[in-house]
Amino acid sequence: MRTFLTLLLFVIIAALSYWFQQDIEQKLNTDFKADTHFPDYFMENFTITNLDKQGAVQYTMKAKKMRHYGDDDSAEIEQPFLTFNDAKNTFTVQALRAEYKKNENILHLYDRVSIHRSAQANQDALSIQTEYLKINTLSRIAETHLPAQVTSGTSQINAVGLVFDSLQGTLKFKSRIKGIYETPR
Repeated sequence: MRTFLTLLLFVIIAALSYWFQQDIEQKLNTDFKADTHFPDYFMENFTITNLDKQGAVQYTMKAKKMRHYGDDDSAEIEQPFLTFNDAKNTFTVQALRAEYKKNENILHLYDRVSIHRSAQANQDALSIQTEYLKINTLSRIAETHLPAQVTSGTSQINAVGLVFDSLQGTLKFKSRIKGIYETPR
């Protein structure tokens, strides 16, 4: 009888151990999900120069910090400062932070975004201020759906949403346009 009770006790302990092990494995499998979106490299106080197929500089970007994510080839950038050059104009763009999607060639700029074009012989300086801007780095088209303020010479225009094509030199306002426009002399 004593052997039977000892054997029964061992069977009960074995069954409980198996049950606890199965329960723990099930909880681990359902609770733990691997986060694949983590930085694979970092850069601080850097400059990137992007060239076209002929080797001419398309734009340069300086920034305080960047975190690159390998799972989707994206990057988070702190305090980006970009310079776009072409034969006619030079545009600078800056913000407090940005996200870059390489496969889309899209740069999303956030918080105190500013575009500036220096004055030329036949054009006043141009300044655009907003809180968000999406730039296609290939086509150089920038757009926002948020309020923006455009200043050129003594003219000032406020609008909600705009599309700025720096290569064509066009600026289209989307809605709620208010301001003072004085034609250049």
